[in-house]
Amino acid sequence: MKSVKQRKQESISKLKQQGIPYIEHLPV
Repeated sequence: MKSVKQRKQESISKLKQQGIPYIEHLPV
């Protein structure tokens, strides 16, 4: 099982690859 932190990091990476700015305080 992946930790929440790891899943969050992967989500952020995907957003960045798509050129979508990631906003810290918004839920992924």
